Amino acid sequence: MADSDTARIAKLEEGFENHFAFSLNEAEQAEFKAWYAEHDITCSIRDGHTAIGGRFTFCFTKMTIGDKCLVKCACGGEKDVSDYGHW
Repeated sequence: MADSDTARIAKLEEGFENHFAFSLNEAEQAEFKAWYAEHDITCSIRDGHTAIGGRFTFCFTKMTIGDKCLVKCACGGEKDVSDYGHW
């Protein structure tokens, strides 16, 4: 890799440094709550069945135009709650 490429990459990385705060906007929260209500009916794992309550994992992927959020349940179910209309 040429020095100019390395410098360009370093400059781009500076813009992403320390920007690791993620949250759901109102539309994403509503999407999650709707999916949760539906999923909870058929889910094989209930909140009381996990040792410390870690039933859901929120996986955020930082994109150049917005943040993608995939919610995963411990049972294997998952839902993309990203608000693509907000991008």
